[in-house]
Amino acid sequence: MNEEEFNPLKELDIDDNQLLSLMKQRRSVRRYKDKPVPREIINRIIDAVHSAPTGTGRSTTGVIVIDNPKTLATLSKLVYELYEGLEKNLKNPIARFFIKRKAGEKKVRMLQDFVMPGMHWYIRWYRKGKSNEILRDCPALMLFHSNIYEPVGAENCLIAAFHAIMMAQVIRIGTCFNDLIPPACNRVPEIKKLLGLPDDREVYASITMGYSKYQFKRIPPRKLAEVRYLK
Repeated sequence: MNEEEFNPLKELDIDDNQLLSLMKQRRSVRRYKDKPVPREIINRIIDAVHSAPTGTGRSTTGVIVIDNPKTLATLSKLVYELYEGLEKNLKNPIARFFIKRKAGEKKVRMLQDFVMPGMHWYIRWYRKGKSNEILRDCPALMLFHSNIYEPVGAENCLIAAFHAIMMAQVIRIGTCFNDLIPPACNRVPEIKKLLGLPDDREVYASITMGYSKYQFKRIPPRKLAEVRYLK
């Protein structure tokens, strides 16, 4: 290990109240302005991602940024096609049987009860040219991927994505976690080719980002389901 690569610690210029205020005020942004995010700002967000810890101490997390409108449009098309096919298959008893056998009953129930009811309308609106509810017409998309053999690759990617959204909040860039995109990245060959994603890597997290179309004025009440100390 090279000692010169380790920077000395500095006294923090934030306190616990400031950090708590930042976390409370952070909101998911689902409507973006038609305004590109400059690369220097995206790179500043990536600076924060570099500092994300990993469960094994290895640097296995990768980031892919898509900020080209044409590439985003192509990705959208392929993602919608995947979910359109999934919607049809889940309605077919035979296809649903094999999906449940491969994915498990828990995931199938989550798809049927949570994902697909909303996706039904997303697909409909997209086909009518009304809106793109998957990407929310974001000007930039950040994907986090890892080697499939990394023991905690998925967790590493989620932590890296959290670093990104908190830095984005500070520099006034809106973000939103998007769990609809990673499965498509890993299952659709055309998307894997578009991303240049090798077979031994998968996308585990993604965030849309851009300038928020609307400004939030209030902090929503949020509480954990439970907090307990064991004696």
